[in-house]
Amino acid sequence: MEQIDLKQLIKQYPEVLTDGTKLKAYILDLYPQCKRGMVNILVAIQQCGIVAEMQASKNPSALDMSRWKKVLDDDYGFTGATAETCLQMWCSAVGIHLEVRVKVTQKTNIVRPEAKKRKEPEQASISSKLQSSQKDWFEYDGTTLLRLKEKYQKYDGAIYVPNGVESIGEYAFEECSDLTSILISDSVTSIGKKAFSDCTNLVNITIPDSVESLGDDAFKGCTGLTNITIPDSVLSVGYGAFFRCTGLNSITIGNSVTSIGSSAFSGCTGLMSITIPNCVKSIDNYAFEGCTGLTSITIPDSVESLGDYAFKGCTGLTSITIPDSVLSVGDGAFSRCTGLTNILIENGLMGIQQSMFRDCQNLRCITIPNSVKFIGSFAFENCRSLASITIPNWMSSIGDSAFNACHSLTTVEISNSTVSNDMSQNCLTGIVGRYAFQNCPKLTSVTIPEGIGIIEQSAFYGCHKLERVMLPTTLTEIAWYAFDECIALKSIAIPNGVTKIGSRAFLNCTSLQSITIPNGVIEIGSHAFLNCTSLQSITIPLSVTSVGRSAFSGCPIEDANIPISVVNSQPEAKRVYEQVKLKQAQKEEEVRERQEQERKAKEAQEQRERKAREEKERKECELAEAKRREEQKRLEQQRLALEKERREKGVCQHCGGDFKGLLIKKCTVCGKKKDY
Repeated sequence: MEQIDLKQLIKQYPEVLTDGTKLKAYILDLYPQCKRGMVNILVAIQQCGIVAEMQASKNPSALDMSRWKKVLDDDYGFTGATAETCLQMWCSAVGIHLEVRVKVTQKTNIVRPEAKKRKEPEQASISSKLQSSQKDWFEYDGTTLLRLKEKYQKYDGAIYVPNGVESIGEYAFEECSDLTSILISDSVTSIGKKAFSDCTNLVNITIPDSVESLGDDAFKGCTGLTNITIPDSVLSVGYGAFFRCTGLNSITIGNSVTSIGSSAFSGCTGLMSITIPNCVKSIDNYAFEGCTGLTSITIPDSVESLGDYAFKGCTGLTSITIPDSVLSVGDGAFSRCTGLTNILIENGLMGIQQSMFRDCQNLRCITIPNSVKFIGSFAFENCRSLASITIPNWMSSIGDSAFNACHSLTTVEISNSTVSNDMSQNCLTGIVGRYAFQNCPKLTSVTIPEGIGIIEQSAFYGCHKLERVMLPTTLTEIAWYAFDECIALKSIAIPNGVTKIGSRAFLNCTSLQSITIPNGVIEIGSHAFLNCTSLQSITIPLSVTSVGRSAFSGCPIEDANIPISVVNSQPEAKRVYEQVKLKQAQKEEEVRERQEQERKAKEAQEQRERKAREEKERKECELAEAKRREEQKRLEQQRLALEKERREKGVCQHCGGDFKGLLIKKCTVCGKKKDY
């Protein structure tokens, strides 16, 4: 348990001396692990004026301490060593020293005036014969009815608790299973522990207005009861008072009840509705656990705390509103409320406790108010219908498996509220816990709020559709397996404040293409980026002093910016550097070979083109020669034909002119001799 330093708290927040609400809020914020009972006692001491008396008194006596303890006992029911310790803590905080020598050994039974009621007419009309006939059925200790005598415990009729009895003792009617009706006189002020426990056939009982307290398990297992009215005189409903009263379907709670005890109505499966009056300040652990028939409930503005598992397994509930008066809700308060679809949390709640909404399989969306500073482990685990969630932009922690197996979750966004300087400077850096978002197969976008310093082991393991992650500036460490198997993640901006990237942090992120590791990172764990089969570009800063084994194995890195000092001191960095150099050399060789191949191909193409041109020219020449010869032949044939024709006509065969002369005939045109 954390030690509460009231003196330092007053020094830092002096308003807590006069404001009980702020006192409680600050204690729960700064000391979240402290016992809630101690917190309530410390607040009660402030609110009832004892602190003001301490400040006014320079030398309080031990009698003052006794009087203060009696006030706590009478007005609030706080007794024992814890109450005394809280008084001593306040004395020390306000600067007075008190040595306690007097102990109050006997509690004075004070009956409040408003609790004293006159006998109702119907009570007065009970026949004196019935009273006198049953008076000897019981064992007494003064005004306390101790128990029903053994020989009457199988009686199956009505039993009357006689006048003069002020207290029904512990176990007085326990397991009187044949008992059907109880008439309690209005002299009774208290009903003890297990007084009517397991009276399974009890169907009729009226609690008179004189009763101030119902003991633990007072009516436990009274399965025949169908309705009950708790009068205004009762200040608190004890532990398990109506535990497993499965036939109970209607409850009226009086207007003086300030607390509903642990397991008070747990297992009341027939209970369908209940009205909690606007005077109840606390609903304790398991108070309505397993009330499967309960379809609606209104938490009034007077309630300040809900205990652990207060409404666990209330499968009929479909919606719930947590008012701004509620500062704390216990672990698993609404876990396994499988019918719950809508939750409204008003600004005031300090944190979402462990398993608070675990297994609420029909819960679809929720907005967490800015007053919430942490989300506990398993808080929303297995909320399979939860599609989106909005969280404050500053958180101290998101616990282990907080959203594990939220199979429909697609986005986690933060609100637009501003972060105060006090909050960012005075609060410790928080974490995203182990397996926080594991097995969220539809998650595509996450914005992690400011205040988070560590993303723990396997926080986003197996988020196969996660494409966008916005990391806070407060982040200092990404732990091992944090983003393992995030196969859709293409890029991620790592903030400048990060100093460590854990082993296998980005294992098998097969779509990751480039990564810039900011200056300030000291350690990159082994296998940190193993099998990132699309990773081609990395930047490692000078600040890195450790690069783990196989940190970048299986990564086809082609471009690496690594300082030579890191290369020389870190084998894995050297391997990557040499791998990149080798790939660059291979790439250059490939370029040269490609260029040579291109040159040879070009030359071959040119040679082919030249040969084609030469062949074309040759063919053209041959064709032209053939045409020339053909033309020459044609002309020769034409000439011969013409000569023949001219010879036949007797004219010059050369020009067609006429011949003249007697012995030697010559052409009159060309002058050539006739030769035929």
